[in-house]
Amino acid sequence: MEFYHVNHNVLDIDRTIAFYQDYFGLQIVKQFDEPEQKLVFLGDGKSNFLMELTYLKGRKEPYDVGETPFHVAFYSDNYKNDYQRHKDEGLIIDEVKAMRLHFIKDPDGYLLEILDSDRSNLG
Repeated sequence: MEFYHVNHNVLDIDRTIAFYQDYFGLQIVKQFDEPEQKLVFLGDGKSNFLMELTYLKGRKEPYDVGETPFHVAFYSDNYKNDYQRHKDEGLIIDEVKAMRLHFIKDPDGYLLEILDSDRSNLG
């Protein structure tokens, strides 16, 4: 069995697509526009993993993403620059410097872990 995708329900599909394109380089792989919802699948072009964004047309209330530690993790090939950008933009909500990782939230409040892809020399 192979892992295929993770799904996030989003309030503003265009804002969320722009966020994942800008911060993670994800691109639209496929999309379905139905009368009541729009589904957009984003990928990195390197792996089979996809992020599915579900937009329910007409929804106005933000989603309750819960209080559980659910998150999606991304490896960064340029961690030092990504960390500084996230810090400069006030996005970092938690970090573990010794492990070269930090957390940010996307526009809908989903927790994202950013890890240095170079995992050598960790304690």
